[in-house]
Amino acid sequence: MVQVAFLLGGLLLFLGVGLLLRLRHLTRAAAGDTDGGDDPPVDQRWERPAVADPWRRAHR
Repeated sequence: MVQVAFLLGGLLLFLGVGLLLRLRHLTRAAAGDTDGGDDPPVDQRWERPAVADPWRRAHR
């Protein structure tokens, strides 16, 4: 039973590292896209755009 737990742990660890490397590859590929467009910088692509009026009513 202990061997099965170690194998499952190793498999999950391998899967997690693979997913992290894939995410890193995708974010670096997105950073390399500099076609002169008006896209925001890479560090701000995942953030909401700034709101002009912070005191406006929230949508419900």
